[in-house]
Amino acid sequence: MSTKILALYGEKDIQVDPVANIQLLEKLTSNQTSKSLEVKVIPKLNHLFQHCRKCNLAEYAEIEETISPEVLSTIVNWLKINTGSQL
Repeated sequence: MSTKILALYGEKDIQVDPVANIQLLEKLTSNQTSKSLEVKVIPKLNHLFQHCRKCNLAEYAEIEETISPEVLSTIVNWLKINTGSQL
């Protein structure tokens, strides 16, 4: 059975650097013989996958959006493809 991984990062994330973490994730999963790693950096989103303007920690409480529709759609589509779910 293959290991399936979906890793999502917000481009404007100041808590988790997408570039450094993608490299680490790829390194950590490189020894698995059968894996499916899909990585997406979603533009204009912060750590909480919200659209941001200032993209700092203080702004979290000011943003009305809980999670971006793009992220929800990405997750649902990935689950449908990779689990055979009808969701």
